[in-house]
Amino acid sequence: MMMTTSTTTTDSASTPHLPSTNISPQNQKIEWNVRPATPDDAEAVNEVLRTSYSEVMRPDYDEELLMKAVPHMSTARETLLTCGTWYVVEHPTTKQIVGCGGWTAEAPKVESLAVSESSAGEQLVPHLRHFACHPQWTRCGVARAIWNRTWKEVSERFGSDTSMEVFSTITAVPFYGSMGFKVSKQIEIPLDGKSIMFPAVLMRREPKETQQ
Repeated sequence: MMMTTSTTTTDSASTPHLPSTNISPQNQKIEWNVRPATPDDAEAVNEVLRTSYSEVMRPDYDEELLMKAVPHMSTARETLLTCGTWYVVEHPTTKQIVGCGGWTAEAPKVESLAVSESSAGEQLVPHLRHFACHPQWTRCGVARAIWNRTWKEVSERFGSDTSMEVFSTITAVPFYGSMGFKVSKQIEIPLDGKSIMFPAVLMRREPKETQQ
C-alpha cells in the first residue's frame, strides 16, 4: 500500500526542516500530502512542470530560449516516476497535484556534462531532482514539504553528515540557498541532443550546512 505523509510529520532533531508555516492563497493552513510519484501521475506532473517553468523562469531567461527549452524540460522522466524517491504533492481536499520533486542517490546522467569537481571520487552524492510548484501555490509550503520528506529519507539512508547536490535553474538558486546549498559553478545543460544549451548552476550542500 502506498503511504502518504504530510508536513506535520515530526522528525529527529538533526533534521534541518525549513519553517513550518503553510498558508494558502485563501489564508488557510494546508497540510500537503506528499507521496511517491507513479507513471499514472505523468499527465498531471507534466502540466505542473510546463506551467511552473513557463512562468517562474521568465525574469531570469530569454523568452526565445524558454520557448525552445521548456518543452524538453516539462516531460517527467520514467525513471523518476518509478524510482520511489521522487514525489508529488497533492492538495488534501481536491487531490490536485500542485508540485513535484525529490531525490536520487546519484546525479542525473546528462550528456557531455562533467561530474562536479567537488564530488569527484565520491561514490554516491544524493541529488535533488526536478522541483516544481504550480504558480497558483507558490510560497505555500509545497516545495518545503518535498524538501522535508527528501531530507528525512536522505538522512536516514546516508546519515545527517551527507553532502548533497542539485543542478539548479538560475531562478531556483535563492530557494536552494535557503536550504543550505551553495553555488559551486555555472554549468550548461544540453537539451534536445546538444542543440539547446540551458544555463544552470551546480549547487552543493556540505555536512556543516546539513548539521544544526
